[in-house]
Amino acid sequence: MPLEQIDNATLKTLLDSEPELQVVDVRDEAEWLATGLLPKTIKIPIHELPYAYRMVDPDRPAVVVCAHGARSLNAAYFLEAQGYTRLYNLEHGLAEWDGELEPYSKQGV
Repeated sequence: MPLEQIDNATLKTLLDSEPELQVVDVRDEAEWLATGLLPKTIKIPIHELPYAYRMVDPDRPAVVVCAHGARSLNAAYFLEAQGYTRLYNLEHGLAEWDGELEPYSKQGV
């Protein structure tokens, strides 16, 4: 399955219907603090992805997100080059997300 660009509605459907879905957020910690996170999020800032991508299970579907969709698209291409096959990119990022986000706290990290 090639990398697929998805919109808000598709992501909401996936979050509700795909229990195996992983959300990979490649924004930085300041952005997580400012806006929060989607459920099921694996936090890997884009600059750490080459070292931490193995936190993402290659046998499960993953949607990659960032603020506007550009960093996440680059991250998704990187994951695809590493052999990941069930990848989605949130096309316009979390800037246009109209669903709920969970607060992020440095505590317990």
